[in-house]
Amino acid sequence: MTISNHQSKLDGQNSADTITKEIDLDDKLLEELGYKQELYRGFSSFMNFSFCFTAVAVISSLSGLFETGMATGGPALLFWSWIIGGALNIIVALCLAEICSTYPSAGSVYHWAGSLASHKWAPLLSYITGWFNFLGNAAGDAFFAYSFSGMVNSVYQIYYPDDSLSVPALVAVAVAVCCLWAIQNALRIDKTGWFNNFATFYQIFTMFFIIITLFVTCSTSGIPLATPNQMVFTYYNGTGLEGDGFAVTLYVTLLGTLTTLYSFTGYEAAGHLAEETHGAQKSAPQGIYYCALASFVVGLSYLIGLLSATASDVAGFVENELTITNIFQNCSGFSLGVTLAILLVVNMYFSGMSSMTVTTRISFAMARDGAFPFSEKIRYLTPVNKVPMGSVFLVLAMDIIFVCLNLVNETAFLTVTSITVIGFQISYAIPLFLRVTHSKNTFVKKDFNLGRWGYPLGWLSFIWLVITSFLFFLPTTFPVDSANMNYTFVIVGLVATVGSIHWIFSARHWFNGPVTKPLQIVVEEDVKFVE
Repeated sequence: MTISNHQSKLDGQNSADTITKEIDLDDKLLEELGYKQELYRGFSSFMNFSFCFTAVAVISSLSGLFETGMATGGPALLFWSWIIGGALNIIVALCLAEICSTYPSAGSVYHWAGSLASHKWAPLLSYITGWFNFLGNAAGDAFFAYSFSGMVNSVYQIYYPDDSLSVPALVAVAVAVCCLWAIQNALRIDKTGWFNNFATFYQIFTMFFIIITLFVTCSTSGIPLATPNQMVFTYYNGTGLEGDGFAVTLYVTLLGTLTTLYSFTGYEAAGHLAEETHGAQKSAPQGIYYCALASFVVGLSYLIGLLSATASDVAGFVENELTITNIFQNCSGFSLGVTLAILLVVNMYFSGMSSMTVTTRISFAMARDGAFPFSEKIRYLTPVNKVPMGSVFLVLAMDIIFVCLNLVNETAFLTVTSITVIGFQISYAIPLFLRVTHSKNTFVKKDFNLGRWGYPLGWLSFIWLVITSFLFFLPTTFPVDSANMNYTFVIVGLVATVGSIHWIFSARHWFNGPVTKPLQIVVEEDVKFVE
């Protein structure tokens, strides 16, 4: 045996020993939190990040919501709401990451709410947090599935401009892709982790390829590229709300932030995968923070690329009801236009697959604590791969139900998916509020902490989440009628009513919330980020 081969074996052995020690420490920490290790811990730090980044899916989200953003404020609101809203969401991510470092469990925000609340209020607050997070994630899966079928339809229409897939056909495609995601989620977690590593690089490649292609082809096809002023300062009101006074401008400005809010959610996903990640106390909070930061940069770059091809004629884009695929085809021609559209189709597939994984983990964590009917079946793990197959089947059923709402009323489906962001916002706000109130002086700070900045940034994050949550109840199209009315308040009210009835007459008698154990108090005065 050569010296180099011997050294390689030693290095491999040392690496394996390091991972084993890391897993032992992770398992011990999880036991300190009150849970035993059940899921397969096969994620590296980068896999945790890549899953989170793919689930947030800024490329897919912005592609699906770009037309809405152009109609509600135009390029100016798309650009500045991304800058300001993105920065504030990064602060929210930092605050959530700090909590995740202390409580790295699959329950994520659900577990954090129960751990940070008083013993009296922990069951109720964790119940509310968990259900809103679960419904938000499940509705997000359905949104990705139907967006996938919609993008497939856009590619179909490039070939057949006078034809379109029917709603039943779109639903069938969405249901089929949900089933494919469920099959992939039956694999051991490290196998899907490698898949998401590829998806991360693919998403970044897609962003660069689309931007460069639009810049080059718009110039050569005679379509004028927008100037920086047009991209940053062009305001457009396509809501139907008449007038140009301050009140109207303010209202449209508020609506304009919704595109950013819709596109920039789900970054707590890294926390849901903590029990499957090596070095979770460091890797999971890093995954939350770096995911938010990467999503901000990639989303801004992609947004600038889209605006460069459209901001010179916003009225033409909105009034002609153009879509992303129309932009691709007009600028790049038939072949390249189809290629760019297919890139987005694949991105949406990756996004939905990762989103479903996250949803299965929050459902597993809640079932583990008995939050669902038939929790024992929902928490079932396959004996070899340690995959929560009971949760996979539950989430698949929920996603199919949401998608099939399109057969009844497409407006109802869009309204249901709006609960995606509201669910995330509420489930983020509750643990953050508890962190700066009840647990202000008792919160245990671990490796990833904000030091003295944790308190003011926690309040800023909470206020931002509460204020922006109300925006989703505002009418977005005028004049308001039964066809375009925003039914979000009806859906949220229905969910709140059903949840309240279930809590009062049933859950409060048997649900005790997540397992919580007191931790040693450690007070850090300075900001400490994990390198």
